[in-house]
Amino acid sequence: MPNHKNLSEKKTAGPYLAAAIFCETIIEDKQDNVLSAIRIIDTFTMTLAASTPPDVPSEKNRLPVNVNGLLIFKTGSSTKKTHALRIVMQSPSGKRGKVLEETIPFPPEPQASANVRLATTIAVKEGGLFWMDVFLDTKRLARMPLMIHIQRQELAPHSPIKSDATS
Repeated sequence: MPNHKNLSEKKTAGPYLAAAIFCETIIEDKQDNVLSAIRIIDTFTMTLAASTPPDVPSEKNRLPVNVNGLLIFKTGSSTKKTHALRIVMQSPSGKRGKVLEETIPFPPEPQASANVRLATTIAVKEGGLFWMDVFLDTKRLARMPLMIHIQRQELAPHSPIKSDATS
């Protein structure tokens, strides 16, 4: 039987990650500064025109994909006023690249939030499963999956030209 007493006595100071999401857009209420994440997603489909060259996307001709997200941290009982945030994106091939690295301020109240809006463009050479890792002070707090599908529109079939003219 698990010892629940040890779990309840174990204290961690925080901060805590309350949310890590990809979304279409973020709205901030101007009266109370409350954030709303609109259209939370984990899959993104890029539809290319039929006339798009066949080598798009590729290593040479990458496709820009705009990615928006929201991270919400809670201060908890942490007494540190700032924390180092680092975000790294991993492509389907395993290649990793830094998306963001900055110091973020935390309010003193335990229930208060440090909100980070993500708005970045990734240059995609292929579709597949991408991972965004969220680190705070060197500790990975989240691993966010994002599936990117790339599809092409079909060319409309050509119909023969009919003439109503008679000779």
